[in-house]
Amino acid sequence: LKDTISPHILQSIPQILQTYQSNKPYPHGVLNNIFQPTNFLQSVLHEIKHSSKVQFKESDLFKVYQSMDLGNLTDDPKSTLNSSSIPNVWKLKQVLYSSEFRHLMEDVTNLPRGTLTDEIDCAANCHTKGCHLLCHDDVIGTRKISFIIYLTDPSWTKEDGGALELYNHKDGIPNVFPSATILPTYNSLAYFGVNAGVSFHAVQEVMGRECGPRLSLQGWYHGRELPENMECATLSRLKTLEDDKEPFVPFIDTESNETETEGKLDETQTNVNDKEARTNVLSESDRNYLSQYMNETYLTKSSMKEICDKFENESSVQLRHFLKDALANNVKDDILKSDAYDGFT
Repeated sequence: LKDTISPHILQSIPQILQTYQSNKPYPHGVLNNIFQPTNFLQSVLHEIKHSSKVQFKESDLFKVYQSMDLGNLTDDPKSTLNSSSIPNVWKLKQVLYSSEFRHLMEDVTNLPRGTLTDEIDCAANCHTKGCHLLCHDDVIGTRKISFIIYLTDPSWTKEDGGALELYNHKDGIPNVFPSATILPTYNSLAYFGVNAGVSFHAVQEVMGRECGPRLSLQGWYHGRELPENMECATLSRLKTLEDDKEPFVPFIDTESNETETEGKLDETQTNVNDKEARTNVLSESDRNYLSQYMNETYLTKSSMKEICDKFENESSVQLRHFLKDALANNVKDDILKSDAYDGFT
């Protein structure tokens, strides 16, 4: 470790642990200027930028570009991702995946030696303008310590966004606002223990200023056992909510047997009849009602099938000009008036 980890880190473990344990809203730490020499991390960044493909990923929880998974990096010359093509990234992997570095992470988080296993996840992430990560606790499987190595531009400021937000909680429910934020400072490593219903965190939306994207290496060290209170974990809570729902019945668009009606429904006809309400069919009366507010292009069978296919493949769909122009303008005007009344403009 002495060749790649700065001496001030290795010489200050008791002080680092003390700071980690006293930090709020839950124990966490930041190791600044962790890697040496100064050009080492610059070489890592260069190799990641020029030797990996970027894949955009988006869900209800996150929006991020993911490139290199260090787990796929080997010393096999036949592999497309091998040590000879990106030697500095390979060297960094050897450090992060070593037993010595695991011992260091155990020491600065007050874990007994041997708590962490050789199961490690680590991948390069790129948050461009608009990218973010919503609040969650990171609890999946045997994850024990979460870590982020920041490769952002050294001139990055809080105005650029992308800060790591840490949230306090009440009865396992995260607060609305973060209690602490960590700037993604170049050549720093942020870390915290993964605890169900406790280690809530998020990534602020990246503003996309002149500093470029928010680049990082992010991953987890795993323990030997599942964390306590798994039922309080974000993922477990979501599954519980999903299990409590009524069984899902897929929507099927079929021809309605009812006689088509001309024109739009008046205000007394906004509710579908009992027969229609008991079926999963977009009836003609449904279409007539929705067409009062929606762009009718999205109500055709071909459009709905195209939208459905895109959503299944990409997990998200953007429907431009979704509302009718007149309605959209009225809604916008009302919102602006309300903001002006509340002093937000």
